[in-house]
Amino acid sequence: MIAEELDNIYIDSVWFNSPNHKVNDKNELNFRIINTSSEKLENVELNINIENYRKTLFVDIPAKGSKSSMITYTDKTNGIKKGVITAVDKHVFFDDAFYFSYAVQNSSNVLLINGKDQIPNFGIIYSLDNFYKTKEQEVTAITREDFSGRDLIVLNGVNDLSTGLQTYLEEFISTGGTIALFPGTKPNTNDWNNFLSKVELPMLGKTVSSGTKIKSLEYEDPFFDGMFEQQAQSLNLPSVSKSYQAIKSKSRSNDLITLQNGLPLLSYTETEGLSFMFYSSIHPDFGKFATDALFSSVLLRLGETSKRKTPLYLEIGNDANYPIYQEINSEEALHIRNTEFDFIPQQSEISGVTYLALNKLDNLSDLNAGNYEISNSEKYGAVSLNYNRIESNLALMNAAEITQLFGDNDETTVKYNQMSADSNFSSLDIDKPFPYWKVCIVLTLIFVATEMLLVRLIK
Repeated sequence: MIAEELDNIYIDSVWFNSPNHKVNDKNELNFRIINTSSEKLENVELNINIENYRKTLFVDIPAKGSKSSMITYTDKTNGIKKGVITAVDKHVFFDDAFYFSYAVQNSSNVLLINGKDQIPNFGIIYSLDNFYKTKEQEVTAITREDFSGRDLIVLNGVNDLSTGLQTYLEEFISTGGTIALFPGTKPNTNDWNNFLSKVELPMLGKTVSSGTKIKSLEYEDPFFDGMFEQQAQSLNLPSVSKSYQAIKSKSRSNDLITLQNGLPLLSYTETEGLSFMFYSSIHPDFGKFATDALFSSVLLRLGETSKRKTPLYLEIGNDANYPIYQEINSEEALHIRNTEFDFIPQQSEISGVTYLALNKLDNLSDLNAGNYEISNSEKYGAVSLNYNRIESNLALMNAAEITQLFGDNDETTVKYNQMSADSNFSSLDIDKPFPYWKVCIVLTLIFVATEMLLVRLIK
C-alpha cells in the first residue's frame, strides 16, 4: 500500500553526562531527535519542562538523520524531578513527548565494616559532610540486615572474609550497590581471592616493597571527573611503603591509580554494581596514604558515585522491573499512578531492594506514556514510561526487501498489488487457495445420504 505521509520527527532517548544530581550542581541533559523525512527540517520547536524549569529550543535536523543537543541547568531543591521534552510535529503525534525522571540526592548511606586493622580515618572523613549518613559495624557482627538501604559498603582493614560476608557483598552488588575494599595487613588470600574472582578483580599476590610511589592517576576515567583543576604531571603524589601484587589473569578491571612498579594501587570493575579494590593496606604499617589529601578525595568520590540510581525512563511492554532502594515502611500496597491511571504492580524483594513488575498488567494496553508517582500513604519516587519508538519510523519495505524476508524458498510465491487510500479493496487480484472446505461439505452430505439409503434397503 502506498503511504500517504512518511514524514515524522521524534525524540528517541535522553541522558545525563553525570548520573549524580545534587542541589546547585550543574546538570547536562542530552537528547536525540530523529527526522525520518527525505528533507532537512529547520527550526523544529522543542519544549522542555522539568519541574519549574522551562525552555524552548529550535533545532535543525538533517534529512533521514538525527540531531543530538544538550542543555544545562541546576536543581534548587532536593527530591524527585519529573521532566518531558516535546517536539512540535504536524504529522504523527503519539511519539511527540519523551518523559523522564530522576532524584536530586540529599544523602548517601555508607556502611563501614571494620576489621582487625581498621583505622578511624574513614568515619572521620565521612562525618565532615552531612550528605553522608554513616554506620559502623564490626566484621564479626555483620548481618544481612546491615546492608539494607545502603549505597556504599566499605571494608576497613579486614583480613578474613567469611562465606556469609562474601554472600552479602555479592547480593549487594547484584542489586546495583557499590563496595570499596581496603584489606588489612595480613589478608587471608584464599578468602580474598575467592571473592575477588567473583567480582572480576585482580587477585592478591605477594607483598611488594619496591617501586611503591604513585606514578599516575587515570584522569580520563569518569571517576576523577572534576576532582582536579589540572592534570599536572608534577602533582606531589603520595606513596605506600608496601603493596600487594595484583594478579590480572582473568580480571577485566580498570586501574585508577598506578604505582611506579607498574602495579595498580586502586582498581575497579563494573557489573550490576561497582567494586573497588585498594591493593595495599591502609594501616600505618603500610605507609601514610591515609593522611594524604588524595585519600580523602577518593573516599568522598566513592560516596558521591555510589548513590544507587533508578532508570531515567522505561519502555512500555519491554522493560520489566523498576527498583526501589529505600525501605518500604508501610504494609499498604504500592500504587503507580498519575491523574489518568492508577494500578498496583506485582512486587518482589531481593537483598533489601523492592522491584515493581511493569510488564505483568492485565490492562497493559491501557497504560499511556507519562510520568507516574510511586506511593501508598508515603511517596517512594517516580517512574517515567515511554512508547516503543519502533513504530515511529514509518518507512516501508520495497518488493525486494519483502521477498528477502521469506528467504530462498522455491515453494513460496510472492505477488504484489499496489494500493492507495482511494483503492477499491474488492477489485484486488488476490490468488486465493482452493476452497477444500466446500468439497468436504459436499462429500459429507453424500456419505450421509448413502448411509440413509443403505439402512432403508437393508430393512
